[in-house]
Amino acid sequence: MQPKIVAQTRATILPLYRYFGLRDWLVEPHIEETQTLLESARETVVASDGFQLVVHCEQSEESVQVICQFWRQRPPEVDGQAQGVREIILSSPSGEIFIDQPTMLAVDLTPHHKFEPGLIGVRVMWRGRRGQGLSRATGPLQHSGETYNLQLWQQ
Repeated sequence: MQPKIVAQTRATILPLYRYFGLRDWLVEPHIEETQTLLESARETVVASDGFQLVVHCEQSEESVQVICQFWRQRPPEVDGQAQGVREIILSSPSGEIFIDQPTMLAVDLTPHHKFEPGLIGVRVMWRGRRGQGLSRATGPLQHSGETYNLQLWQQ
């Protein structure tokens, strides 16, 4: 049986400080843990400690698109159109996850899909990264072309 998407949503976010995160509502990371992940993500784009995921963006003053696809099972392999791909497993004690943005409101993903408490597979694919400060946007809050596709499934 082919894997199927059960829900999808997208968010336009402004990644102040050049990052956004993904984690469970019950997980409250320490500053030191987050700092370590931020340093790692600067090199690898995506970093995780198993409890939170951090994505380093090229832009900080222009919006990026985040597409979240919720799958019944692990999705098929990527088709090669992404600039990069990283797959990780996140612990989700409540099954309720959100996109964390520094100094901005969180984007609650629970209304779109609630997981069972446990482990969630996450594949992050990105495109449109053009180098720090290089963008197609014409002003603040314009979409930079930077897009992140998060595919999520219950482990």
